Amino acid sequence: MATAGSKVTVACKIGVPWFALQLCEKREVMENTQTGPRKVTEYARTGNIVHIRGTSYPRGTPPVGFPEKPQIINGYALTKNVDKDFWDKWYEQNKKAPYVVSGMIMAHETIDAVRGSTSDHNGHMSGLEPMRPDNDPRVPRPTNSAITGIETEDSRKGRIAAAAEMA
Repeated sequence: MATAGSKVTVACKIGVPWFALQLCEKREVMENTQTGPRKVTEYARTGNIVHIRGTSYPRGTPPVGFPEKPQIINGYALTKNVDKDFWDKWYEQNKKAPYVVSGMIMAHETIDAVRGSTSDHNGHMSGLEPMRPDNDPRVPRPTNSAITGIETEDSRKGRIAAAAEMA
């Protein structure tokens, strides 16, 4: 158990400006059905929302009031001074979520521990990164050989110039 006032640094590799964390509490409620009422379990959000910084940040001039660019280590945005008790409860409730299991969000008490853990996951992709048309596996490939794939403007111009020289 953490001592009172303990803080952690949360590292998040999810490509969003911020990620909202909130605890949930289990409740038993009555639900009306065609055969009569029955008791069901419901999870309701409770308590404060903690905003964790993600890796997304606007290009160019950010909008007025947009927060400063987060500190990035090994592709992870850092949010410092998150209450450790809150993090432990949130982690217990969400430890099977895909973004937790895959290591896209994690927390440690020291920056050195964050640096070491994020370097272990440095090559992992969240799937929310910008697409690169040249070699991204998420880019759809044509099923008809007469249709070219998606390409960048520079590669298209180079292909057209090469074809013109051959003619």
